[in-house]
Amino acid sequence: MGGRLSEAVMPFLSSDDYGNQVIPPFVIQVDWVNLLITYGVMILIFAAVIGSLIFLARRLVLNKMLSLGDT
Repeated sequence: MGGRLSEAVMPFLSSDDYGNQVIPPFVIQVDWVNLLITYGVMILIFAAVIGSLIFLARRLVLNKMLSLGDT
């Protein structure tokens, strides 16, 4: 999505206030290492939250869990 957005917007940003071309032109780069690190951290946090919820749900007795809604 970001690539398509930059392709649509960048031609309009490649000129200055007077309509002259900006030199050098914009070069779109993706820092893949930082992007993969960010996604990896997000996956680890998500897995930790889901794992802790499963762990806590298994520790509760079913009757106790069902009675939580009654109070």
